Amino acid sequence: MSFKGFQNIFKNKNKGVISNMNDTEISINIHHGRNGRMNFQGVIGKMIVSAVVLSSILGTTAYADNASARELKSVEAKNYSLQFSVSISDAISAVEKGIQDIESLKKQGTITESNLLDLAENITSLERVFKSVGNKDTASIEAVLDKAYKAVDGVKNNYIVTAAVEYARTSVANSAKTSSNETDKSTLTFSDVQEGSWYYDAVMAMTAKGILSGTTTPVNGVGTYNPNGIMSRSEFLTVVTRMFYNDDINAIKDMDGAVWYAKYYMVALDKGLIKENEMDSQDLNKGCTRQEMAMIMVRALKNAKGETADRLVSTSKIADWNSIGTYYRNYVREAYSMGLLSGVDTKGTFNPKGTLTRAEAAVVAYRMMEKSTRSTPNFDVVESTIVDGHQEFVEGSRHNECKEGDVVIKADGTRVVLEKKWGILGAGQGVDIWTGVVAPNTGLEYVVGDMWTDGSPILMDDRGETHTGMEWLTISEQAHPGMAGITTGTEGEVYNIWFIYHEGFGWGYYGPHR
Repeated sequence: MSFKGFQNIFKNKNKGVISNMNDTEISINIHHGRNGRMNFQGVIGKMIVSAVVLSSILGTTAYADNASARELKSVEAKNYSLQFSVSISDAISAVEKGIQDIESLKKQGTITESNLLDLAENITSLERVFKSVGNKDTASIEAVLDKAYKAVDGVKNNYIVTAAVEYARTSVANSAKTSSNETDKSTLTFSDVQEGSWYYDAVMAMTAKGILSGTTTPVNGVGTYNPNGIMSRSEFLTVVTRMFYNDDINAIKDMDGAVWYAKYYMVALDKGLIKENEMDSQDLNKGCTRQEMAMIMVRALKNAKGETADRLVSTSKIADWNSIGTYYRNYVREAYSMGLLSGVDTKGTFNPKGTLTRAEAAVVAYRMMEKSTRSTPNFDVVESTIVDGHQEFVEGSRHNECKEGDVVIKADGTRVVLEKKWGILGAGQGVDIWTGVVAPNTGLEYVVGDMWTDGSPILMDDRGETHTGMEWLTISEQAHPGMAGITTGTEGEVYNIWFIYHEGFGWGYYGPHR
């Protein structure tokens, strides 16, 4: 299917002809080096119709004007894809006009995400025109990119524009390096990265390798890096895929009208660094959280290099373990255990929902590439102790399989005495009794996702409570309101923690499924 075909699908969808993109089979085969072909079914289609992340698609851009509807607006005058004969000067003028608009709106305090996307679109269009005409006089392009970066300084969601600037700047710089007539404009140092800072070596190493780049054009070898700037999801995926899958990226031909990170996103999906339901294409301009960072890092090292942790640190060594999303906990623990992370303070605090910065991105990328730069994991464990015939242990640390009367000590010091309910130990008590269980024969620690001896995996609910799949199955049956003769309820009523009543549907189970 052509990109024009995608445009028509989107138009028909907005007219109500197509009710759901999933109703339409969308499949594109892209040459993928020695591995044959990659099939990105549905991915391109979603990137094309995604209202928040698209640049220009064959002269049409979709904007989300409000939460309930999307209006299709024609922006052919701003589209500089290869089908139009637009000069470099025209493309630069469009970027400068966008900068003026941003500066004017900035004074009024009325800049919206759509305004930032407009400017980002013009910047990526400029980059495409530059590549198409082969113009090597880069000074004027570099100057307008610097102006764009400064124009959005301090603006909320400014990374939408800064990411486009960085991408365009990298493209221009790479082209300049291949020209025998171009003088060397490589960055020797950064004015905002001081020697001796905790991220200095990482920034210099990663920018030298072309994994990351500065945020302004270097003058006499001195540029800026903006270490405290936000690293978006698309940018971090770009960093990681550049590190391990450059050949795969280069094997994908340029796609006119696609957003700048399209190749990196598709390769990240294909290589299992992310799943589409974890990071949909329309969410990629959001800041990358630290727990998302940990997930991507661990998957990348495992899938690209076969590297995993030989042993795991105790979760008691991660001060804010309970604040980490249950979906990400195993990834964070493994990242600590591999020396990729050590926390933001001496307590080992992780700050899972904090937004990844450019300095942090450089450091973790450096640790992924160079094992010698990794921290030494703290494998000192808090072993369980025996008090009055019952074991006591810190949640997540090494311990034997639990029994009634054992005590779990949570991170905040709360002591939970384990009891049975519906025949299941710890049911409804909100504690993790399985992470850290030591296998009698091997001495290895169990974690969420491992298979227990009953043939089912250890699973965790969204409160951090763990049971085996067979135990969760028993809970879903025995804890059901119907077992107590309760067949009706009020909308949203909760019963036995995992059951919620919905009018017309009855009681629904929201705990883990085997």
